[in-house]
Amino acid sequence: MKFIVNYNVDPAETDFRSVQHVMSIIRTFLAVFTDRDSCALEIRTDDTSLGNFSLHGVFNECLEQERHLHKASGIVRIVTPTPEAIQHNDDDIILPPSAPVSADDLFRMYRNSDSRLATAYEEEHVSDLYDADMIAFATTNGNGFGSSTPEQARPAVTYITRPDNNVTSVLDVGCGAGRIYEQLSRHCLITGHAMPHYVGLDYSRSQIERARRKYPRAFFSYGDATELPFPDNSFDIVVASSVLGFMPIERAIKGLSEVLRIGRKGALTELTCTSRTHPLTGRGTFEKFRWSSRYSVVTSHPPIEDVLAVAQSSNKVDVTQKEHIHVHTQAGHQTTVPEASEQFAVFNQFLEQSIQSLLPKHGSVDRIPRDEIDSLMLRGGQVELASGAKHRIDPGMIWDRYVQATIQPKGWRWAPVTRLDDRYTKVQVFDFS
Repeated sequence: MKFIVNYNVDPAETDFRSVQHVMSIIRTFLAVFTDRDSCALEIRTDDTSLGNFSLHGVFNECLEQERHLHKASGIVRIVTPTPEAIQHNDDDIILPPSAPVSADDLFRMYRNSDSRLATAYEEEHVSDLYDADMIAFATTNGNGFGSSTPEQARPAVTYITRPDNNVTSVLDVGCGAGRIYEQLSRHCLITGHAMPHYVGLDYSRSQIERARRKYPRAFFSYGDATELPFPDNSFDIVVASSVLGFMPIERAIKGLSEVLRIGRKGALTELTCTSRTHPLTGRGTFEKFRWSSRYSVVTSHPPIEDVLAVAQSSNKVDVTQKEHIHVHTQAGHQTTVPEASEQFAVFNQFLEQSIQSLLPKHGSVDRIPRDEIDSLMLRGGQVELASGAKHRIDPGMIWDRYVQATIQPKGWRWAPVTRLDDRYTKVQVFDFS
């Protein structure tokens, strides 16, 4: 099969943004596929002059840089469209030259075709990079990120092992290489708690193979969170840790419905959500370079209204909501401001001031364009809180508001946790009662 980009330069274009889009597609393709995969990328374009350069030369230079810097071996062809060259087969996929495409998008399109399956994306991005880099991140930055860290497994382990919760079966969606199973089995070994029946599913076949090699006594299988191959209420609890937020929004909502369908007592998962009603709600998707300058992560943020509707219809779970703000500077820095902080109160006051200044022009809050609010907040200014404290907002900052939704079984009860993991040599006791 081929991914095909038909591209023509717009003579009126001055910033060559569309050229950069095509170069981004080339880089993404080379990061996902190798010459062992039965697919290629074909850029069909005339060799137009771009000042002192030709278009073919620009694309070929981008290609050679990727091959030199990252040992990329994927098959990419830059061709001039001719009657023979523009033909394509039924399984070829046409990519729009002006729209961004993520590694996950390319991989899913490839997976859904008849081509299979030695992709660098599955072998490296999902498995080797994910596990190794997550462990390195946890070692240097604490334990608060990702399902590969022991701390992230702790909420699930505490619920599963509390005796009066009576959990005898667990489905771990997005199990990766088996971190939750590892922490659960260690805890049961230490405390004498009976190990529940455990099944781990993941969308990456290589992750599943690694989990099977590491934990041969557990059951791991390939599976899609949006199409779980189990009947209703077939497990006591479903855990989906750091999974749904890395799926496209529509699939994340479908995945949430599925885990709630399967879990007899509900599910434990989390989502960072936008809101349809807040004037500075965050973006639905956000791409950032998590581990290194080469590998980016795209996170999805569904509307909290949709998440609540799915959760409430199941009548199995409670949803805890906590607001937070992402602050992005024009220099590319970002930080998160939690709800229970003075900075959060400053943000809300500054937002209210900005809205009040725009109300005479627009009449109501829902009629104020988002870009006008952003423009005012980018300028910065002074804020005075009800306490009399005065704060200055620096210019050049973009504010996005999100809601962290934690979904947990009704009547959630914590238990004291005794844990031994691979970074500690002694038992540590955590009491959440």
